[in-house]
Amino acid sequence: MHIPVKLLASLLLAAAAPVAAQQDVLYYKFDETGGKKVVNYASGSGLAPAEGSLVGNNTPQFQAGRFGPGCLSGGTATTAAGSTYVATGYQNSMTGSSFTVAWYMKQRTAPPSTSYFFYSNAGFRSFTGGVAGRGLYTRSWNTAGGTPSDLILTTDVQTLAAANWVHIALVVDATALTATYYIDGVAQTPITISAGATNTTAGLFTAAGFSTTNGGLYDIDEFRFSKRAASAAEILAWKTQTSPADGPYGKACNGGTLASSGGAPKLGNMAYTLNLGGGNGAYALGVGINRLSLGGVPLPFDLGAVFPGLAGCLWECSGDLFVNGVVVGGAVTIPVPIPASPSLDGVPLWCQAIIVGTGTQQTTNGLAIGIGL
Repeated sequence: MHIPVKLLASLLLAAAAPVAAQQDVLYYKFDETGGKKVVNYASGSGLAPAEGSLVGNNTPQFQAGRFGPGCLSGGTATTAAGSTYVATGYQNSMTGSSFTVAWYMKQRTAPPSTSYFFYSNAGFRSFTGGVAGRGLYTRSWNTAGGTPSDLILTTDVQTLAAANWVHIALVVDATALTATYYIDGVAQTPITISAGATNTTAGLFTAAGFSTTNGGLYDIDEFRFSKRAASAAEILAWKTQTSPADGPYGKACNGGTLASSGGAPKLGNMAYTLNLGGGNGAYALGVGINRLSLGGVPLPFDLGAVFPGLAGCLWECSGDLFVNGVVVGGAVTIPVPIPASPSLDGVPLWCQAIIVGTGTQQTTNGLAIGIGL
C-alpha cells in the first residue's frame, strides 16, 4: 500500500507528540496581561510547576504580545525596581542530554551591559551584552568539560530586536552532537559539540532574567524549554504561530477538579471537552476572557464572602459566561467545540467552577485555554 509522504510525516509526528510532550518543561504565553502569576502550558509533563511567579517591580510588567494579548515586559534597568523575571520553580538537571530553548524577543531598553534570557544551575545561562557583545552566548551548558564551553551566536540580535520581534531558538542534540541556533525559524551553521548537555548542580530555573539585580531588558513572549531536541519544522512553527495548549492554574478547594480531553484547543477541534470532577451537586462553570477582574471586582477573590464554606478559596476567572448543570456520579463532561475561525487564533480563555451539593461546597482549579492553529 502506498502512503503519500506528507501523510506519513503527519502520522509520525502525531505518534511522536505524546513522547515529546513528556519532555517539555516550560511554555509561557504571558497572556495574563497582569498579576504576579503566569501559566506554564507544559506542566502536563509533570516536570515543572503549573505556574511561575513574577519577581521584580518593573511597571508595567506586561506589554502587547507577539501572539495573543500579552508578553512579559522588558525592563528599564537591570534592577529589582526596573525589571521582572519568572521564578519557574523548576529544578533543572541534565546529564548527557538534549535540550531546546526558544523565545520571542523585542528590545525595550538598549542593554548597557549584560541582559539575560534564562539562568539555571551552576551558571547555565543565555545572555546578550558583556562578553557576548551584540550577539548571544549560552554558557555552562556542560559543566563536565564538554566543548565548546560557550555556544556563541555572532549575529547582531540587538539590532534585529530593536527593530521588531525576533524569534530565537537553540537546539542541543546529544545524538547528532550539534548545537544549532535558529533566527526567525532559519537554522544557523551548526556548532559541533563533544557531548550532550550536563548540569546537575542544584539551582532553580529563571526565565526572562537572572536575578533581582540582573533582570532582562527585552520583551519576551512564547518562552519554551524542553529536555529534547526540537525539529526544524517545530522551530519554524513556533516562529510562525502560537501553539494551542491548555494548563491548570490556581488551586482547587475540597476536591474539585477541572481538566480537558479531546486533544489540544486547536481551531476546528470540535471534540475539545472540559471534564469537571467533584461531589454530586449543582455546578456553575465560569468561562472568561481574563483572570484579573470579575465585574470590576479585582481577582483573585475570596469566595468566603459569598459562600462561608469556601473561606480561603480563591476565584480566578472573569466569568463572562457561566454554564450551569448538575454533577452526577462525581463527574460531568462539557463539550466545548472550537470553531475554525481565524479570529479566535491566539485568544486565551480562563475557566473555573463552583460545585454546591448537600453539605458540600467545592471549587475547581482554574484551566487556562490558549486557542491556536
